[in-house]
Amino acid sequence: SGDTLTYGDEAGANTSISLGISVNSIADLKAYTNLVDNKSIEVLGYYEAGDGGGGTFFWDATSTEADNGGTIIEATAGGTGRWKRVGWDGDVRAFGARGDDSTDNTSDIQRALDANDGRILIPRGGVFRHTGTLNIVSPVTVEGSGTLRYFPSGDYSTGINVTSDDVKFTDVTFQGTGTAKNFDVYRGVAIDLDSVSHIDIIACEFKDYVG
Repeated sequence: SGDTLTYGDEAGANTSISLGISVNSIADLKAYTNLVDNKSIEVLGYYEAGDGGGGTFFWDATSTEADNGGTIIEATAGGTGRWKRVGWDGDVRAFGARGDDSTDNTSDIQRALDANDGRILIPRGGVFRHTGTLNIVSPVTVEGSGTLRYFPSGDYSTGINVTSDDVKFTDVTFQGTGTAKNFDVYRGVAIDLDSVSHIDIIACEFKDYVG
């Protein structure tokens, strides 16, 4: 028994029954062995409780979808069945990104972009460092008052490469390094918008990019 949880859209709404338990991290969720179809568990964080990457997951016993590190999680035991996140709001922390201005979040943010359902959230107060190019290949709104800080690997490399129309950036700070390395300044490009249309950049800040 437990609380009933509704997920999915109105046309195809489903329900799961909460197991009434919680685990601290995605690693704990992967290791959980009481796998009951359509039962849900509360995950308190991605790496640890309270880090912003947690959420509610239900067990889909028939799924064989690829583990994407955020909204679809494969159990450590493998085989058929996946944990699926309910109600993701686009927060990149759900894919393991850390806004500590230290961790390289390139792969975590890219996984979030690849899985997006129209919105990516860069949460307020976080500085999410990335060293590789982030690729936006479908329409999305990137917002949230946090900072994307790009540490380029070489001169004139690109922080975000947009190859889709209908992309919006709102309230995000884009920060470069603005520092010299090996006597040369690494001139990272914040956003490459070549050959795309319907792009909105609203109330964003660009700083420490050296031209």
